[in-house]
Amino acid sequence: MQVRSGTVKPSFTQSLVERSAHPTSEEESVYKWASLGIYGAGADTTISGIETFLIAMSLHPQVQARAHAELMNVVGSNRLPGFSDRGELPYIEAIIQEVLRWNPTVPLGLPHRLMQDDIYRGYYLPAGTIVLANSWAMLHDPDVYPSPMEFQPERFFHRAPSTDCTDEHSRINPDPRRYAFGYARRSCPGRYLAEDVLYITIVATLLIFQIRPMDETKGMKDVEYVGMIRCAI
Repeated sequence: MQVRSGTVKPSFTQSLVERSAHPTSEEESVYKWASLGIYGAGADTTISGIETFLIAMSLHPQVQARAHAELMNVVGSNRLPGFSDRGELPYIEAIIQEVLRWNPTVPLGLPHRLMQDDIYRGYYLPAGTIVLANSWAMLHDPDVYPSPMEFQPERFFHRAPSTDCTDEHSRINPDPRRYAFGYARRSCPGRYLAEDVLYITIVATLLIFQIRPMDETKGMKDVEYVGMIRCAI
């Protein structure tokens, strides 16, 4: 109705509807599910990452101050940061990685079904077995991420590559996006959109606002980690 009246706001769904004035029932179903998928996949997950960032900044004012200083040095106070600035903001890039590692949105990832028999560390797994990848455990393994419960963006400036892997797959403090967005063919198709939304929200927030806890007596021990829903209590 809004499309017909010319009052619709630009959107993904609007572009689909305007593409075909008389869609078939199959096309209409595709439009509905595609629109639902884009909204549903990010409505909780991306917001979860933003909430984790806000909690981390409220608990770590020194991290927030360093990130703000980096922004002021690159962007200044006369404009908002954009995507073209991202390459010049290494500390904020490290904050994004630590947000994804510190409190992963989907701690156990999504279920995977084995297509063939497999053996993992002596365990026989027949075809058809449902496997859950424990992303939380991998992102909080102290042998891989020292002091894993601490929010430390600086850890990603000190990667120690293994002898047989590239730096992308370093043994100490590897890029957490390897685990945070799922695995193989079932990894998150919206990863890059999610990263872009997280980045632009973080830089704009850090430039304009100072984030402080409502209760200054709260600390790290008061944070609950429960995936897509968490809170500082």
